[in-house]
Amino acid sequence: MLKLSLFGPFSIRTASKEITEESLHAPRVFRAMVYLFANRNKRISLRDFSAFLHEGSPASYAAGSDSLVKTTIHRIRTYLAPLQEEEPNLELIVQDGAIRFSPELVITSDTDRFDEVYRELSEQGSFLATRDPDRALFLFRTLFSLYKGKYLAPLFGEDFAAPLTKDYHDKYIALCEDYFPVLYHTSQFNDLIRMASEGIAIDPYCETFYYFKIRALAEQGETALAFSLYESVERLFDAHFHIRPSAKLRKLKDSLTLGETAENAEQAAAFIESRAKQGEALSGDAFAAVFSLAKRATNRCYTFALLTVDSPKNLEKIEQLLKSIVTDGEYFCRFSKQQFALLLFSENTDLPKETLNKEKIASTVETLLI
Repeated sequence: MLKLSLFGPFSIRTASKEITEESLHAPRVFRAMVYLFANRNKRISLRDFSAFLHEGSPASYAAGSDSLVKTTIHRIRTYLAPLQEEEPNLELIVQDGAIRFSPELVITSDTDRFDEVYRELSEQGSFLATRDPDRALFLFRTLFSLYKGKYLAPLFGEDFAAPLTKDYHDKYIALCEDYFPVLYHTSQFNDLIRMASEGIAIDPYCETFYYFKIRALAEQGETALAFSLYESVERLFDAHFHIRPSAKLRKLKDSLTLGETAENAEQAAAFIESRAKQGEALSGDAFAAVFSLAKRATNRCYTFALLTVDSPKNLEKIEQLLKSIVTDGEYFCRFSKQQFALLLFSENTDLPKETLNKEKIASTVETLLI
């Protein structure tokens, strides 16, 4: 059985032999070979094959008179001959003004497998996600391992290849955006770092890979590496597009900045208090970092609270009130469309936590209702 790799570097393999662009040392013949295998299920007219070889419609074409077509077919057969020792049906047939492979030839490819697994994941996506998440993750990992770069990379600019190239790449990015959060929330940080690194090598301008690699590195205590990776992204985007990373990625960097300066919980709390503007709302990621550090602090008794707003019309008014109510060292953020998250504290650590929660939240809510 002949195996094709159509993602990333193109190759043709039997059990013990392989043809790649490097091994062939004939770029034009290799390009023609890729074209034939990419269209392996079609009957290709010699006129179309000639137009492909000439990179456009040839000036004139007469059946049987195009020396470039004849020479290319002869050279392709020569290069495929060693593989025929293991795959006798690997025969290139020219008949009735067309070229095709023998119908007896059995070919499998990484794209065939990708389509098969993607179909299962798509058809049962919601069911698998809720009933069998392990199966869903297994299918995602399979698809991720199959995609090694753009489809038909050697023919990336060809009209027939471009739509499929984009379709496969879009599916790959969408799958990563759907399943990287699952890997993160199940604490599979080593796998996430490895997979994000592979994704960066394939698409160095996709922020999803950087975002989750930075988060996974930070979770493993590699804050310096995470921060360094963010800075490399900032330089890359500036050099190539003259833009900054997205607000989401910048907020993640802010949360790293908050955490990396703390050698212990008390220093962390002190640093946060010195950096944050009194009464200003934090980003979600920055609030999460503050909350995480505050829980470890020993010099204050912190309380977390959620404040739900019945009407979205009151959000701006409530936010202004919160700015005036929170004291130095207390923080809040817009948690959702109708919720605020608050981090409150009391220096009276003798109060039972439950009492502190009730009293502080009750007084806050009461103030907001006045």
